[in-house]
Amino acid sequence: MKTFIVAALVGLSLMLPALPARAQDAAAIAKGAVLYGQTCTRCHNLTAPADRTDLQWEVIGLHMRTKANITKSEMAAIVQYLQVTNRDIPAQVSHAATSASEVEVPRGRTMPQSASGHVVTIKMVDNGSTIFKFEPKDVRVQRGDTLRFEQTGAAPHNVELKHTPRGANLHIAAMGPFLLVKGATYDIVIDATFVDGKYEFECTPHQMFGMKGTFTVTGG
Repeated sequence: MKTFIVAALVGLSLMLPALPARAQDAAAIAKGAVLYGQTCTRCHNLTAPADRTDLQWEVIGLHMRTKANITKSEMAAIVQYLQVTNRDIPAQVSHAATSASEVEVPRGRTMPQSASGHVVTIKMVDNGSTIFKFEPKDVRVQRGDTLRFEQTGAAPHNVELKHTPRGANLHIAAMGPFLLVKGATYDIVIDATFVDGKYEFECTPHQMFGMKGTFTVTGG
């Protein structure tokens, strides 16, 4: 048995490139999540990342790459995604509105903290292998409100703005950070840069499953 495990790991090192040093790299996680959903559902239901250890996912990746007919780099991205999300990871974003001003959004600047208005919460839900959704998926907000996205599942979720009304000059990043741990939140403060109208957003790795939503801004 020991000989088999050693041989499997040696074979894995030859077939899969080394994983990126930053295991929480958002782009790599998104790529792996998308590939996992696209390729592994061809033949079977998806297995939750937490159902296997890091070593087990590496060995499974070694055997499944040829069967799934994907490249070494694609399987490496899938394995990285599974390894990053199969255990608890410290939250990378705000857990409460009081600390939202301390969060630096990737490819954007530090978000302002809402001085007034209501907090409107949208939950990021995953249930099973193919059910991913924002709940509620359509909300209405006014300027001064805070739109809070809360991670309630196990898969990594984010918020990517896809379509905005004409005239919107947003200071936030088009793609928000990935929430990797249950209870983590991502706040968007609806300030004067948000013109009236409908804003469409989606979860980058799970948009193929229909994880999309809208928020409509009205004067306030």
